[in-house]
Amino acid sequence: MRNEDRCRISGYRYEKMLKIKDLGEFGFINRLNPKETVTGLKLGIGDDAAVISPPEGFDVVITTDMLMEGKHFLSDTNPYAIGYRSMCANLSDIAAMGAIPKFYFISLGIDPERDFDYVENIYNGLNSLALQFDTHLAGGDTIKSEKTVLSITLIGYVEKSMAIKREGKIEAKDLIVYIGPLGYSGAGLEVIKNKIDGFDEQVEAFLYPYPQVIAGRILLQSKIVRVMMDNSDGLSNCIENLIIKNGFGALLFEKQIFDERLDAIAEATNKDYLDFVFNGGEDFGLVAVVEKDGFLDLTYFLERALFDSKVKVIGEVIEGEKIVLKRLNDSFLVIEKSGYVQF
Repeated sequence: MRNEDRCRISGYRYEKMLKIKDLGEFGFINRLNPKETVTGLKLGIGDDAAVISPPEGFDVVITTDMLMEGKHFLSDTNPYAIGYRSMCANLSDIAAMGAIPKFYFISLGIDPERDFDYVENIYNGLNSLALQFDTHLAGGDTIKSEKTVLSITLIGYVEKSMAIKREGKIEAKDLIVYIGPLGYSGAGLEVIKNKIDGFDEQVEAFLYPYPQVIAGRILLQSKIVRVMMDNSDGLSNCIENLIIKNGFGALLFEKQIFDERLDAIAEATNKDYLDFVFNGGEDFGLVAVVEKDGFLDLTYFLERALFDSKVKVIGEVIEGEKIVLKRLNDSFLVIEKSGYVQF
């Protein structure tokens, strides 16, 4: 449910005027405490630490991600979207391991002069996506900060010794598979910044991306995936980590990557659409190297099981540590290994 759909007539004006500083630390915590009983969570919010009991036969998978106002989201971004995107980033990491998300912790840096409604909507965005995957708030922390900062730690489970990793044994002729939107998030950001009309799907992909948790579970259980990661920093970064670092190269097919909508946005913003694809990031799709035998049957199953997610074979593993794109005109372009970097 979006922010504008959840406003209540009764009490709305009071909540809108209430400042975070008026609540105090414990009042703030009590307002956001879901006070729910969840299987596996023996002790949650309100104590010095949480106590979690993983099921027998599973490893615990932990990821953490930090987002900062001005770097990862704009200052005027809808707070619901801030929470939603923050949760997506963490769920996507869990999905890349083929794991099941279960509990999350949030540390929040916030200006105490902010309306409580602003923070409440961040939490609503977090929970709206988390609960789709039966994932629950188990604790966190807050500090005073001029800029809004969110740091989320997400805990999941995966069958013993079965987590899919980035490092593994791959072979020439293995398929490179992509699941989800590709380049849409970076393009959507450009649409917002340049105030361009007519590209709602790309804007939606930037504000409300969808983590491929279901796809991750299906791929893990297929047992034909050699290595996998999520696309948070651009396709070139993914290929570098999955293929180049494992001693091979990638031949990619532009006919599987080209998108007329991306090309139109690129033209309107004086960019190359390939920049959205290879360097944009935050699409939160999955990139996997899979065994060739058996994948066609898996593709049919994936497309029927996934919600509005495209499954494409975008290339294959080759000898030589480089990324080569076969263009639509059958020429070849060597892609520089870049992608988004933090420092």
